[in-house]
Amino acid sequence: MPIFFRLSSFALAFVFCAGTATAAVDAFPPPVVVVYPFTVSGNTTVAGAGGNVAVLLAEKLQALGGVEVKPFTPGTERRDYLTAAQKQNADYYVSGFLTPIGSEVSLITQVVSIYGGTVVWSNTSTIRTYADALAEASDLHEAILRHAGRSLSSLGAPPPASTPEATTKDAAGVNLSKAFGRHRKDQSVAAAPTPAADGSALLSAVGGGADATSRDYAAKSLAASLAKNASLRATAVNVTAADAAAHAGDLCKANATAKTLYASTLDIDAAHGVALDVTAYDCSGKKLGENRATTTIGKRDTVQRAIDRVTAQAIDAIVRAQATAKP
Repeated sequence: MPIFFRLSSFALAFVFCAGTATAAVDAFPPPVVVVYPFTVSGNTTVAGAGGNVAVLLAEKLQALGGVEVKPFTPGTERRDYLTAAQKQNADYYVSGFLTPIGSEVSLITQVVSIYGGTVVWSNTSTIRTYADALAEASDLHEAILRHAGRSLSSLGAPPPASTPEATTKDAAGVNLSKAFGRHRKDQSVAAAPTPAADGSALLSAVGGGADATSRDYAAKSLAASLAKNASLRATAVNVTAADAAAHAGDLCKANATAKTLYASTLDIDAAHGVALDVTAYDCSGKKLGENRATTTIGKRDTVQRAIDRVTAQAIDAIVRAQATAKP
């Protein structure tokens, strides 16, 4: 066969296969999102500030593309957001909180999966103007596509293009099988088998001087320790350890089954010592317990094993202290 003919045949086959793959990807509809008014805490001189933020974010999300934004039903109460979004056949809903702090406003933005009502992404920022709030749209858009992309990738379709997500995945391992029908449950946070959880807790982003990889691993290890030692499902929320107590009430409002919030910091010194500080709060921001766990990394040890040890020690100590304190 002449080489030109062979190359032409290959090119036609490539075009045909590429077209088939594109059609397969396009067969997946974009995630459907409803953006609800943000809850305003404290005094505000701007009427409808929470609704204004919602409208701005919804318009920007639609303009960025890749998602279908449906308008919310006027008059929907916050307690009914999940049910209302389900009735609209949404995959996610977005809302949050605006809390005036002096001359600035604390903005908590959250993405909730309607398949279980779990917060799958959360971010806290300080804003002054509507333009500042609108700047959240890009990260919000990326987080939704990133989360939806996890389920698509298990079907062999490439996830929507985005940069690496800044927040940790929901440590409870949200079951998205209902969302996209035929994919497997995400096992990225899988640890050793643990008892069935009978409650839930919130985990702040792990702070401290350790590198990002170690902090991310510590978050997963903390989730596993909470499941094993306290029978708690852990949901990651993107607030710093320092801000955890201040926002405990708002975060619990968005996670109805959560009764506690765990904040932590991780440090690894030059001598290979690992130190983890964990503090537990209730939904009012009251401190329930705290523990500092330390360990060293031996010659045949690894950083991850050391982190597993300190997370287990800290959570076990806090759980034991709480059990002892109960009447």
